[in-house]
Order: sequence, then structure tokens, then C-alpha cells
Amino acid sequence: MTSMLMAAGLIRAYGDLARQAWRKRLTNADIAAIERDTLTLLREAHASAEEFTDFEAEPAIAAAIAELRRLFDAYRAERTKD
Repeated sequence: MTSMLMAAGLIRAYGDLARQAWRKRLTNADIAAIERDTLTLLREAHASAEEFTDFEAEPAIAAAIAELRRLFDAYRAERTKD
């Protein structure tokens, strides 16, 4: 489940980043909004986990969110390098 959530989050984040980057140079505020939207998508994933009756989705969701936060942190760090 964590890998599925990661894939969904990465696809969403990459799509949003690429689409906005084609329009204009991304600001830190743009990136923060994309991060917020992506993490909201993952936080709401528990609704789709109801089909897995014996599966506790919260740990998988938390792990995927933590990984995506690290990705966004790395992205921000690369942008601020001289």
C-alpha cells in the first residue's frame, strides 16, 4: 500500500510541478502549495482503503507522507544551492 501511495503522490507532484514550471518559474510558495495538495491527497487515501477490510492504512499513509516530505525537502534544498 505504501508503494501505491508513493506512486500516486509522485505522479501528482510531478504532474503539478511540470505543468506549473512550463507556465512560469516556480516560487517556493508554488512548491509549498503543490506539496500541500499532494499530502492532502495522501491523507484522504484512507477512504479508498476500505476495500481492504483487514488492512490498517494509517501506517502506510504515514510512511508515504514522510517519504514525500523528504522528497520535497530535497527539492527545496537543491533550489537554494548556489
